[in-house]
Amino acid sequence: GKIITHPRFNTAKLQWRKWSVDLATARSETYAKPGALPSVKPGSLENDLSRRDFTINTMAVHLGPSHYGELIDLYGGIYDLEHKFIRILHEKSFTDDATRIWRGLRYEQRLDFYLEETTLKLLKRDIPMLDTISGDRIRHEVELVFKEELPEKILRRADELKVLPKLHPSLKGNGWLAKRFQQARELSHPNLPPVGLYLALLAYCLTDEENEQLISRLRLS
Repeated sequence: GKIITHPRFNTAKLQWRKWSVDLATARSETYAKPGALPSVKPGSLENDLSRRDFTINTMAVHLGPSHYGELIDLYGGIYDLEHKFIRILHEKSFTDDATRIWRGLRYEQRLDFYLEETTLKLLKRDIPMLDTISGDRIRHEVELVFKEELPEKILRRADELKVLPKLHPSLKGNGWLAKRFQQARELSHPNLPPVGLYLALLAYCLTDEENEQLISRLRLS
């Protein structure tokens, strides 16, 4: 196996055969401005859990012998997991990092969960904050959507909530797209279609000028 370190964020990834494990020290973080990558420094476990995106990602388990296996749940993560809620920790969560909007939609559709009422309200409020995110980071989020089992579900939901038009106003997550994605999977079976094929299908109905605008937004050239 091998370890890939990321000193700026005090994290590392352990890769072994087909498996990988993310490793991280307990950290605290601050955002210089909305959409910026966070500045991180060593912190307590409480600091670290408070910086997570959604409550279902805030749970931790003791690994020490004295409390081995004991659940640490400071934000009601187990309740939200049992009730299938995607819930942010505070009202500035999407403002701090609007990529959480796309992440929330991925979790919601992949897990068949629900955006909690206040979280959904704040997501809609903060959709304009997607404009603060760099093209590279937005492209990464779109690529993660295309790596899901049924990306058309996420794109349909993104269209419904007016998130998809932030990539380009002319994009649609409609039934035509769902059929083409299904055909792409059938042709690519047993593998998933390449990310580039999904993107080409998403952009198929755009004009040449609109495609250039999408390319610019996603920093594809």
